[in-house]
Amino acid sequence: MCQWLEMQTDRYLYSIVELRDKLLDMVYSEDIVYKVQTLKTELLRRYGEHVVFSQHEGRQDVVCLKKMASVILRELWKKENDEDECTES
Repeated sequence: MCQWLEMQTDRYLYSIVELRDKLLDMVYSEDIVYKVQTLKTELLRRYGEHVVFSQHEGRQDVVCLKKMASVILRELWKKENDEDECTES
C-alpha cells in the first residue's frame, strides 16, 4: 500500500479509512489488516515527519504525505547502493 501511496500524483489526501480499505482491496483479509490506530502508528514509523494526520471530531482522519521526493530519492539511493555492494561481493 505504501508503494501505491507514494506513486499517487493526482491525489495527495486520503482518509485513514480509505488507506485501510486499499489494503483490503489488495486481497488482504480483514483479520490480518491493521486496525485504524495501528495503521496510523505504522505510517508514522515509516514516514516520520513526512506524514500529517488531520483530525476533526466526528470525521475520519485525513492523511497527507509532504515532501515525499526526498524520501523516495533516499530510498532509491539506498536500494541502488545495497545492490552494488551485493554485486561487488
